[in-house]
Amino acid sequence: MELTQLERAILCWISKRNPHLTKSLQSIVPTARQHTGAGRYVEFGTPERRWRGHVDGPTYQGKGLEHGGGSILWLADGEPACLEMYAHGNDFPEVIEDHVLDPG
Repeated sequence: MELTQLERAILCWISKRNPHLTKSLQSIVPTARQHTGAGRYVEFGTPERRWRGHVDGPTYQGKGLEHGGGSILWLADGEPACLEMYAHGNDFPEVIEDHVLDPG
């Protein structure tokens, strides 16, 4: 399983603002992906790990996202555990094309 272009862009944005996560994020590989209709969870490593803390990710715009979306990187023991992506509205498409991260 590989990262999508949007997932990779979000993790790059987070890495630039959180240098202590750069090494972990450079070689991260998704182990599971769940689409909920209003968002997506992308898990890294074992799902049994308990999430303790998070890093806010960027907001973004993209084709199919009427009001854009946001992101959170959940951590377990200080390491990336899950990337949560969500819509600022009702529908989160399976594929988001022509995405643009909001500056910030």
